Amino acid sequence: MKMRVLKFSTKSAKLAGNIVKAGGVIVFPTDTVYGIGCDPLNDESVKRIYEIKKRFGKPMPILAKDLNDIERIAEMNEIEFEIVSKLWPGQLTILLRAKPSFRISRLMSEDRRIGVRIPASLQTLTIIKESGGLLVGTSANISGLPPPQSIQELDEEILRSVDLVIDGGRCLIGKPSTVVRLVDEGRLRILRLGSITVEKLKDVCEELGLTLDVESRYPLKD
Repeated sequence: MKMRVLKFSTKSAKLAGNIVKAGGVIVFPTDTVYGIGCDPLNDESVKRIYEIKKRFGKPMPILAKDLNDIERIAEMNEIEFEIVSKLWPGQLTILLRAKPSFRISRLMSEDRRIGVRIPASLQTLTIIKESGGLLVGTSANISGLPPPQSIQELDEEILRSVDLVIDGGRCLIGKPSTVVRLVDEGRLRILRLGSITVEKLKDVCEELGLTLDVESRYPLKD
């Protein structure tokens, strides 16, 4: 399939969704950075993104249209629900326990956790809806290189490797999402510092009576 670049519209979003449903790979705008996506329930499509990004072993996040779509693939306890209720839609990726029916091992951690997020971008949500409600949403860059904030920043190798690029203009935030997981019922751990700040997470944890824990390899700073 020949790659095309189209401006975002309801028509191009529908085309993007059809490509995803057919097993294709797209590049699309999000609220953070440009993402590369596919059907998260299609193992061959997921494998293709790993190959395009030259990424090995590290699970990729899944973007969802709403909580009902997340419930199709993941289990959420009451505390996790309280956390995301304060930060979604937005730039928070949370690791949740995958449902037994979810079988795409590439997208799961060793303890069967998957990263999920509901983005705060109407363009992104429209594309996710047209794709069936779920969409792999990792940054559209070769692993180790900076994530693109506009299609002008996309690597030529990425452009040549996907089936469609949706140009939604420059992403406003320009930093990837912050990734967290609930370690136990009283402790939230930051796995990657991103566009949601430590101070914001501290405020949320204080409201919910949680302790904020930052992995040692990530400095405690905004």
